[in-house]
Amino acid sequence: MVFLPEQLYWLRSYKMNYKLVINPYTQKEQGVYLNGNTSNFIPFDPDNTDYQAYLKWVAEGNTPEAAE
Repeated sequence: MVFLPEQLYWLRSYKMNYKLVINPYTQKEQGVYLNGNTSNFIPFDPDNTDYQAYLKWVAEGNTPEAAE
């Protein structure tokens, strides 16, 4: 995929947000929603590249929204 310079600026300035997801049966965290969109579920799976990006985001000092 090739991005134009104005698209790269948008990608660099885009703010990622995550919201924790609680399993209703176990009451344990099971993943996160990306940008509050329930169709963008990221499970806590070390092999998942989206989960790895989430861990990097947290390591940079960010905090996900609490689950409801």
